[in-house]
Amino acid sequence: MGFDAGKFEQAAFDYRTQEVDATEVKEFFDEGEKAVFKVRGLDSRELFQAESAAMRAGNLTELVKQITGQDGKKAVNAALQILGIKEDMPREYVRALHTVRMGLVDPELAQPQVVKLADTSPALFTRLKTTIDVLSGQGKSPGELSASGTTRKSKRR
Repeated sequence: MGFDAGKFEQAAFDYRTQEVDATEVKEFFDEGEKAVFKVRGLDSRELFQAESAAMRAGNLTELVKQITGQDGKKAVNAALQILGIKEDMPREYVRALHTVRMGLVDPELAQPQVVKLADTSPALFTRLKTTIDVLSGQGKSPGELSASGTTRKSKRR
């Protein structure tokens, strides 16, 4: 039982995708159109990008506090708002925002639209994030594997 590195190298991999029910926002779909969002799993680079964004958000909060001083609560909140960050925004939430933005296939939404979706439809947002996480954990699916060599004819008996 050996891992066939050559076969692995030759395989073409595709993102796993899945449709997610979006009835909470059905009024924003064209008439007669099925209310679903199509999502895909993220690759390792994208997972680390989402994690990095969450860490940066926390670091920016601390930086803004240091620049404005601890006494300037209004100034801190104003500066963070310009950056699109709330002081009490959990890092996991920031990671989820980036995960959903990168994992959405159809429709493609910009970050402010993902934030609005999270704010207005938290159940849908959570389903999207969970589905993307599951697909990411499954990894990409191998497409058609090409033959590894010549086919031998079987002998007739």
